[in-house]
Amino acid sequence: MDGNLPSRPVTSLAADRLSSNRTNNNHVTEWMFDGNKDVSDSLPINRPKTGSAKTYNADSRLPSRHGSAAGDYSGTSRPMTASSGRIGTAIGSHRGIPGTASRLLASAAQNRQMTRSGIGLQTPVNVHERPVTQQGLSGFRTTTTGRGPVRQYQDKSYFLGLLRAKMTEIQTETSKLAKEIDEANEEQSTYLEYDKRVKELASELTESQGILADYNLLVDKINTDTNRAEVEAEAIKLKAQNDMEWKEVETLFEEKQDKEKKIKGLETDINQERYLADNVISAMQPSLREKYLELKNQNLSYQDELERMNQDLDRLNDQKTRMEEEISNSSLKRDAFALFEQLRSLEEKRNNLIREEKLRGTPAEERERLLQQVKDDNAEISLMDRQILEIQENIQRQNDEMNQIDQDFGRESDAEIGRLSELENKIQEITENMSRNISHGHQLPTESGFAIMKDDLAFKQDEMEKSKYTLDGLNKEHRQLQGNLEKMGALEDKIKSEMISLKDKMKQMEDEMIVFRDLDRLKVDAEEKRDFLDKQSTELSQRRIVVAQNLADMKTKYDEIKVSRLFVPLEKQLGENETHTQLTNLERKLSHLEQNNFTVKEFICNKKAELDIGPIKSSVMKLQREYNKKLILSMKKTP
Repeated sequence: MDGNLPSRPVTSLAADRLSSNRTNNNHVTEWMFDGNKDVSDSLPINRPKTGSAKTYNADSRLPSRHGSAAGDYSGTSRPMTASSGRIGTAIGSHRGIPGTASRLLASAAQNRQMTRSGIGLQTPVNVHERPVTQQGLSGFRTTTTGRGPVRQYQDKSYFLGLLRAKMTEIQTETSKLAKEIDEANEEQSTYLEYDKRVKELASELTESQGILADYNLLVDKINTDTNRAEVEAEAIKLKAQNDMEWKEVETLFEEKQDKEKKIKGLETDINQERYLADNVISAMQPSLREKYLELKNQNLSYQDELERMNQDLDRLNDQKTRMEEEISNSSLKRDAFALFEQLRSLEEKRNNLIREEKLRGTPAEERERLLQQVKDDNAEISLMDRQILEIQENIQRQNDEMNQIDQDFGRESDAEIGRLSELENKIQEITENMSRNISHGHQLPTESGFAIMKDDLAFKQDEMEKSKYTLDGLNKEHRQLQGNLEKMGALEDKIKSEMISLKDKMKQMEDEMIVFRDLDRLKVDAEEKRDFLDKQSTELSQRRIVVAQNLADMKTKYDEIKVSRLFVPLEKQLGENETHTQLTNLERKLSHLEQNNFTVKEFICNKKAELDIGPIKSSVMKLQREYNKKLILSMKKTP
């Protein structure tokens, strides 16, 4: 140990702790204590002075009391120094400052995390000296945050804070929703304005399209050099047609209104009649009501069945129309349809013959049947003869009576005739009055009978209307079927004409096939025609050269004449010149012959390509040579 430094006393507590630390290195590290050296050897030569005692306020943080040996210490002390490499300090001059030995334990306890809020084991705790924080009595916060809950006691202020926070969130969300509602209302009002604007623009667009169509029509008329008179005539015609169609539309609109009024009136009448019918039905006897309901249900079932049958009929008609279209589009199906029709007629004839054969029976039965039929016919003839005689006798008797009446009537006087006629008139009037009174007195129906009669009348009227509708539907269907029949007839005529044309075409093709079978003859004809055309082409080429030379000479002369300002009279003379006219005709003929020559050359090329057997001949010869080679090889291989 250095002699310059005074020896420092060591307390027993520090000595015990140092001795215990030598055996337990978990609390004191090796750099704090080495067994081969004295503790004083590790101290620096010039150690700085310790800080003086600090006075802490009541609100300031208390220093750590860990390792304090004074049990009755109630003052304040400075905090621990930042340097942990020193193991001791000088003895403090202030009261209550712990010594170096007591701080060794604090230095040895650096292996755990310090909270800097601990107190000594023997230090009494004064409650009035403990500060109260905003978190209640949970104590000081540690230096490390985020480790566990911040608040350990949930008191009234805590829940009030939570409630205020939720209320703030609710108010924020409410204001946000109100803002979104305002924006949506603004967008809705804007949408209505935009919708109105869109409709206005759509109407303007329609009008502009109409104007554009008129302008396009005008441009087309101008491009086609149409006269104004024609355009005005067409405009007058279109205006007249428009007026006519407008009148038709007005007429149809008035008819529609009349029909709607009639329909409303009929609906009112129908509802009234239904009400009366319900009253009549409710006033009926139970047996009659049951019978009426049964008939009504039966009528409804019949109507449903009729509707179903009409639907089936429409479906079958559609299927028939579709099949007819398919048949008309396919010649094979048309032929099959004709064959099926022929087969059906033959089957009907066969069935009739079989039925007649069954009815005919054996010869004896046939003879008996014929005899019985002759007897029946004779008996019927004799009966008819008797009836004819009786009728003739009655006619004769009536004629005699009429003659007698005529004779008697001629002998009567005019006064008697007048008197009798007057009496007859009186008797007739009296009889009519009596019959009318009797019928009115005895044949008047009761109230229920009158209601039944009225119900029957309404029912019969409904049936009559349904019958009219049915008749109209049948007439319409008849007209439709008649039209279909006419279409079928036209289709049949068309098919016949097509069959005739196809037969003619087939006959022509057969004739051409007969011609095309003779390939040698065709080759000879083609060669002859080609030679003739080549010869004609050569002649025309020579003539073309001559004509071109003549044309060049004439053009030169023409230019010379034009230069000499004698163009107009010479042109007139040239038009009257016969040679010029012939030359012009020859030029036109030459262009026509050149065109024909080109067509003939093209035809010759096509025929050459069709009749050229060179590639086929070469391929056949090649195959023949290969076949001969294979045949020779196979014969060599066989023994």
